[in-house]
Amino acid sequence: MDTRERIIDATLDALARKGYAGTTARVIATSASVPVGLIFYHFGTLDSLLLAVLDHTSAARLPKWREALGAMRDPTDVMRIMGELYAEDMASGHALAVRELVSNGGLSTRLGTEIAARMEPWFALAEEVAARVLHGSPVLALIPARDLAVTAVALYLGLDIVSRLAGTSTSAATLVAAGERIAPLLGNVRAGHGSSSRRPQRVTLD
Repeated sequence: MDTRERIIDATLDALARKGYAGTTARVIATSASVPVGLIFYHFGTLDSLLLAVLDHTSAARLPKWREALGAMRDPTDVMRIMGELYAEDMASGHALAVRELVSNGGLSTRLGTEIAARMEPWFALAEEVAARVLHGSPVLALIPARDLAVTAVALYLGLDIVSRLAGTSTSAATLVAAGERIAPLLGNVRAGHGSSSRRPQRVTLD
């Protein structure tokens, strides 16, 4: 592994373990076993390094999400695969690192615009999946696919934080599990959509 990759991996690990505020140049350098000066030699600024980490981890994970979800249309299958992918993201540190960068750096005047641009492909994928899975469903008439996508990404990024603050056992993983149980209802709604023109038969009681 070259020095640049070691620094990126050390930053990813620091974000997952110490959070945004604790991911300092000194912490990263110690973890990567490199002089602090090499961080700035390779990346210029700490902000540039953080953006490089977001690029790196998204490049590793986004194609896996795209490939796994593919052309899936069954809501139950989609929820199951999303649960598996989320578990992988948590294990790899991707979910924690992205959460720290988005929830903290996203509010920064320096990083906000850059982070938003890097999150757009994730929003686009979520919107594509929502539109495909709910095609023909009245749900999309009430809530646009883009809004559903933003909500899904927001849950992905923030539910664990909220659950810890609330002192509950709820997490994104348990939400996905609940979604798997509810998903068949979405399929039924979609299957029944368009049949509203079939009026109920009148029953005559003699």
